[in-house]
Amino acid sequence: MGNLWFEKYRPKELDDMALNEDYLEAFESFIEDDELPHLLFHGPAGSGKTTISLILINNIAANSLNLNASSSDRGVNVIKTSVKSFASSRPREDGRFNVVFFDEADGLTPDAQNALRNTIETYHPNCRFIFTCNNIDKITDAIKSRCQLFQFESIPKSEVISICRKILNKEGISYERRALKSLVERYYPDVRSVINNLQHGSISGRLKKDYLDRFDPQVFIEALEEGKVNVLRKLWSSTVDFTRLYSFLFNSYCETIKNPRDRSETMVIVADYLYKDKTIANREINFTACVLEIMTLFDIGLDFKTTSVDVDKVRRR
Repeated sequence: MGNLWFEKYRPKELDDMALNEDYLEAFESFIEDDELPHLLFHGPAGSGKTTISLILINNIAANSLNLNASSSDRGVNVIKTSVKSFASSRPREDGRFNVVFFDEADGLTPDAQNALRNTIETYHPNCRFIFTCNNIDKITDAIKSRCQLFQFESIPKSEVISICRKILNKEGISYERRALKSLVERYYPDVRSVINNLQHGSISGRLKKDYLDRFDPQVFIEALEEGKVNVLRKLWSSTVDFTRLYSFLFNSYCETIKNPRDRSETMVIVADYLYKDKTIANREINFTACVLEIMTLFDIGLDFKTTSVDVDKVRRR
């Protein structure tokens, strides 16, 4: 698929961002003054938190340590080794400072956040910290009190559509207006998911509405209830947005379960695997395990022999 469009077309300057005037002035002043407080950006996924962080880092930092707390960069050992060593090092340029960037900081363990308190204060003269998170309730008061907070809102839907049109035009991709509108409606407000699916749906050189229709909810439910594992795997084999599939299980499939106890147990299973989805190495394997556990709960016989060719047979029923 080549370069990811989300990274390829990530804004490089503040003027390319859809920001309110107060935030724009604040960020511009940081760059103009070569000064930066410790920052905590919070808000929904795909709202520009990471992009703003990278713009500030590229304009201000002497050097930076970029970490993602939804992966292995989340424990206390990382703070005591990599972060402390980097924060204590001298900046390469006089008058500037190092920047430690924790993306998805709500994935940091409580112990790691506690360990950060002294590090932030001790190395403040030559190091700044930037944190981003979706869920600010998972950030300790000790971190919040040491940072200047900025709350990000979802980018307006009309702006997201405009961004997608510009990308499609630059890539030479023809598209159906209804297909583009439907895609944005499905994945909004997460701009990252919108653009990732825009790219995936344009592989043929044209974005068509049938791209959005490949996941058939009825086929999904029938295959699940019949234990047809390979049919199910074929349905989500090219999926890049598993969050939508978890939402389907939780909001739609669970509604078909009549027994309250079974319904509640299924919801707990889905919620557990959705939580793991943030830190798991392979999201497809994780979702497959989720569906298998649901099948096991209902004593559904598992059929691993059905081939992917049988997906079309299921659809024609």
